[in-house]
Amino acid sequence: MRHTPLRTLPALLCAVVALGLPGAVVAQEVRDIPYFMRSPEARAATLKLCRNDHRYDRAPECANAASAEDRLWAMRLRAGVPEQTGARAVPNLDTFQLSPTYWARTRLARRATLATCRLHPGMAYPAKVCAAAEQGEVLDEGGRS
Repeated sequence: MRHTPLRTLPALLCAVVALGLPGAVVAQEVRDIPYFMRSPEARAATLKLCRNDHRYDRAPECANAASAEDRLWAMRLRAGVPEQTGARAVPNLDTFQLSPTYWARTRLARRATLATCRLHPGMAYPAKVCAAAEQGEVLDEGGRS
């Protein structure tokens, strides 16, 4: 008996799906943002895959893992919890925003912060940050001749 291409196509498709060959589309449950927030190992593995291969840029799991990472980072930032490593290390307020030396060296940031402090006192920045920025301004003016 001779096989025609149309008769062997269903068998070929079944074999591709059964063998899991690359390119075969298999339905898989997409893990959501809360899952990735609870599972640091899964989040790290997924982000590593997504960041190393741009074919996955628009994959829902990549977006969910990245959103979970962003939300956790923002939560740590608001809580003031320092993170020791990584490109997104959470800054500690005591290390730079409360340092007049920092504000003396960062003129543009200082001017914007002081303008905000004066426009919205006590609302946008803590008073101690505004005071450090003002001290930095005095240091910067004293250093200029």
